[in-house]
Amino acid sequence: MIAESKRPVVCNGNARWIGKPMAACGVQLPVRLALIGWPPAVEPLPPVSLWAESPAEAWRLFDERVACLALQPWDLPADVAFVLTARVDGLPQGLDPRCWLPLRGRADWVQCVHACGRRVWRRDLSTAGFCCPICGGGLRPWVRFARDSGWIQAANAGAENRLWEVVERIRGRGVELWCRDLADDRTLLRLAERLRKDLDAKPSGV
Repeated sequence: MIAESKRPVVCNGNARWIGKPMAACGVQLPVRLALIGWPPAVEPLPPVSLWAESPAEAWRLFDERVACLALQPWDLPADVAFVLTARVDGLPQGLDPRCWLPLRGRADWVQCVHACGRRVWRRDLSTAGFCCPICGGGLRPWVRFARDSGWIQAANAGAENRLWEVVERIRGRGVELWCRDLADDRTLLRLAERLRKDLDAKPSGV
């Protein structure tokens, strides 16, 4: 018995089927992709310009926001194949790091404020108060802030490649797009639309 799959609808917290038909008896299970935006209960991160104006204040505000962010539950659906998120507070508990793409970086990594060497370092005691070993400039979080042209996106290339490898493997199968907190996130909304197209699916209105 074959059940016709539904066309995709991306909406907060609701999963919809996309792709080709799948077996209703459970022989072929849907592949779940989760797209998670910034929780509305958490204030936005401070502007990237603050690291040039007042680094100490910038780090204080940043750490406060990230601490609040870490208190927000992920509430991911079971058997997620890949998580794409605007959150910067690290890997969700229990998730394989190979199945996670932090679209805006991670709070536990740092980079040069000038992005001079295109490198990132883990944020720990060895980098507390640490200056860039290449140019001697200060360090900032490896996080993409609003209107941030200095974020080192290349450090995310491995995770981005894994995402599209997953897309290739699941093409033509039943897929579930599970989305939350995307209302004001243009990056994730564009990515959701690209996934629809790459998986050869047409939206059918919310």
